[in-house]
Amino acid sequence: FDVMLDSLAAARGDQTALERVDGNIDTLRAAMSGIAVAALAPYAEALIDIGEFAHARAILAEAMVMATDKHDRHYLAELLRLDGLCLERLGKAGTARERYAAALALAEEQDATVLAARARQSLSAS
Repeated sequence: FDVMLDSLAAARGDQTALERVDGNIDTLRAAMSGIAVAALAPYAEALIDIGEFAHARAILAEAMVMATDKHDRHYLAELLRLDGLCLERLGKAGTARERYAAALALAEEQDATVLAARARQSLSAS
């Protein structure tokens, strides 16, 4: 839970919160890699919000590998959407739309209504 709150603070520019997130994520990676997937998403989103696109993409790539390795795809649609957001901010609109479309397809396949709505909104806004 601290990761989520600190991620929000980091998105508002709190550098010490970002440092706390780094430490908490390391603990999650070591102790509970399954839960780390869900915790990495708001961390990546905070990094995107403060313009740390390369770092955000690295975090998202790590989370996607964890999800694949654990056969835990429940949050993969959101990870894809966030990667699309990052790509869009980097000026790669075509690739971003592909990520949004993949996120939407996966969320719909999983009947993940909220994630599908987020992906649909990102796709339509791009």
